[in-house]
Amino acid sequence: MRNLMLECAKLRRKRVPIMVFALVAAVLAWLYADAHGEGMASPRGWHSLFFAASIMNSVFLSLLASVVSSRVADVDHEANAWKQLL
Repeated sequence: MRNLMLECAKLRRKRVPIMVFALVAAVLAWLYADAHGEGMASPRGWHSLFFAASIMNSVFLSLLASVVSSRVADVDHEANAWKQLL
């Protein structure tokens, strides 16, 4: 548990939560734009939103995972902590 808290403390300085909220806001904005683009009385209605949400999750979650892992590697590289990982 202590190691997890230390990892979270390292990431706090790299502004990872801001990036997480920015990506979530981008997904919500895309869903909002898709919902208003279809119109209220669209025959496709909710189906297009469900399909769009799954596509967006696959795109943005992979992007988020790569950003967070890059930040973790950057923190470990700056601290010369590669020996501690092994």
